[in-house]
Amino acid sequence: MARTFIMQSPEVKYSVFSRPTVSLEHQLAIYGRQSTKEQVINNKGAYVQQTVKLVKIGKEIGFKEENEDIILFIENKGKNGKWVNASGRLRIDQRPHLQSLTEYISRDEVKTVLVWSIDRLFRDEDMIQPPVFVKLCKEHHCVILTVDDFFDFNNPKRDDRKRFLELAQAAADFLTKHIKKMEDARNELARKGEYNGRGLGLGLYIPEDEKKPYVHSHLAPYVRWLFKRHRQLQNFNILCNEIAAKEALIPFPPDGVKLPLMRISKVSKGYTVTRTGLVNILTNPAYIGYWYFQEKDRATILIKDNHEKLIDGESVDLDGDVVTEEDFWYSFNTLSPTTIEGEPIVREKRPRQLQTHKSKKSITFQALLDDVITAPKNPVYVFYKDMKTRHEPVYTIANTWKGLAAENDVSTSYYGSVRVRILDAVFLERFNFRLRYFEGVDTLLGKLEPNQVKQREKRIVERLQAIQKQTIVSNNNIEKQIEEIKPEITSLDRTLRFGSADLDITDIQRYARRLKSLRTSLQELEKIKDKGERTNSSLQEIAENIVSASGRFEKLSFERQKYAVSLLVERVVIEQIAEGWMQVDIHWTPYMGFTFIDRAYIFQSRGTGEKWSDEEKEVLRESYTTLTKYELLQMFPSRTWGALYCQASLMGIHRPNKQQDNRQIPLWMSYQDKEVIEKYRIDLGEYLRYRPQRYHDWHMLSVQKNESSS
Repeated sequence: MARTFIMQSPEVKYSVFSRPTVSLEHQLAIYGRQSTKEQVINNKGAYVQQTVKLVKIGKEIGFKEENEDIILFIENKGKNGKWVNASGRLRIDQRPHLQSLTEYISRDEVKTVLVWSIDRLFRDEDMIQPPVFVKLCKEHHCVILTVDDFFDFNNPKRDDRKRFLELAQAAADFLTKHIKKMEDARNELARKGEYNGRGLGLGLYIPEDEKKPYVHSHLAPYVRWLFKRHRQLQNFNILCNEIAAKEALIPFPPDGVKLPLMRISKVSKGYTVTRTGLVNILTNPAYIGYWYFQEKDRATILIKDNHEKLIDGESVDLDGDVVTEEDFWYSFNTLSPTTIEGEPIVREKRPRQLQTHKSKKSITFQALLDDVITAPKNPVYVFYKDMKTRHEPVYTIANTWKGLAAENDVSTSYYGSVRVRILDAVFLERFNFRLRYFEGVDTLLGKLEPNQVKQREKRIVERLQAIQKQTIVSNNNIEKQIEEIKPEITSLDRTLRFGSADLDITDIQRYARRLKSLRTSLQELEKIKDKGERTNSSLQEIAENIVSASGRFEKLSFERQKYAVSLLVERVVIEQIAEGWMQVDIHWTPYMGFTFIDRAYIFQSRGTGEKWSDEEKEVLRESYTTLTKYELLQMFPSRTWGALYCQASLMGIHRPNKQQDNRQIPLWMSYQDKEVIEKYRIDLGEYLRYRPQRYHDWHMLSVQKNESSS
């Protein structure tokens, strides 16, 4: 059944039973969050609920996805594209997507927020963030919708603010009570030697309707072999290298063998363990039937013969050798940081030998456009990608909808990518060109002589300050949070100083914990605010270094360069228009009173291309000696003539007579490349004959006068 809401009108008449007023002229924001990344990956149903189903509800209301009316703010998607934890206890500024949502509301771009329930927004025990969010929504007439309720904070006939805060408080209380209750229940089981949800060692599992661990017959021989091999080698590092050299420590099992949940790494041929994982295996007393449980502020519980032993002195490993408890104790005593009772072991540190060779410096990357880059309908992330010759950072256009399939890395679900070093270099070329252009226009508009540097520096600072004012909305939210925290800190401090005599010890402890939490939050917020204020002092330095377009911009620190780019560039939009071709649009801020859009077409070498399929090989075998070069390229539109020639040579196929074809295409170019070049009118120039590793061609799309500028 379609949902009905009152569309926003100039004069809204409120009543207790009024439906919320929804503006279809503004965008709908959908916010989703799960506490941990494991919940996103393992509980796919809940993640889909908070995205796909909410989008469906948004469409029922009247928002149109194809018109980009709906914006997704998925908190568990990190900027590097991987799933991340996103606790509801975090402040607004600690959750990037919620922070971004508040900025949309502050700019009056979003008037409706749709969320599954209030606990998705907040589980704040201090109850500082919910009032700040409510105040922001009220000031900007933003309505909050859930699947079974709504909150219109501007309706004087309803106390939606009170209801919202009560639900937020209930969400925080539930989390505290629920965790305490579940922890008590798990601890009670563990004290009896029963499974309490903890991670079990590799080779152990809990059968259905059982309470204690059992040995997994398929995995146990591999675990026993690790203990035997460690004792044989008497060197942990050699064992690690031996395992690393294997295609897999544990190959994929045959059909019909069901493996339990394993906290080890999956590789192409099976499963393997990391160095840390190997230490955990070789020091786990559960393999000899011990149940070890350490509870806070209580004595360690150690129950011997609690469950079935994996190492029992009779069972064999992969090689058919019996593994005994002596093998286990050798590994435990060698590697464990504690005794079996939980007491720390102080080991003598081996002296480190000085290296005589030059160690390689760790490679770090800096993405200049990280703060301004985006795509038409998708976010853009920066992450490392294996380029065969090196591990290299790339700007990646993420496919957020494909991400619903619960992929753990954006690298498996993306539309296109371009290397950071390539795009940053292309951008800087145009950026420096624009600086020279701005310098000339500024001189003409101001009727200044080129040597009047100080006067021009002043004008640049004024323009940068005007642009900066458009980007300080987030700092306003920080200040609102500080305003909420300070009065309560003063009140609690006064109570503990002068009224503690009238309080019992429980209340004093509770007030003291809250005061400590509030002071910590205040300290963090003021650091963020101070950082924002310090950026004002950097404007003068930026102006001094861009007043002359002779290359002084490069003298700025990377952070200053990045900040200057954020002031002069509104956004950089990338879009993959074909395989190997990226379209880049630079939207400049109205720095000179004009809005520029510069467009570049970037060609990236594709390397060897995709592997040839059997079907493609058969078609090539049948057609290579009869069709013309142009016809073959049409038949294999993504393959270059060089690729066709090499594959034919590998297959032993040769063209007896060169086919005449006046429509010459370079060896490096595919038919698809030719269509892109013709469609977008790209001028290759000197690169037409020789294959470019990287190529770009600039076009200026538009120049518009900004009427509001002076």
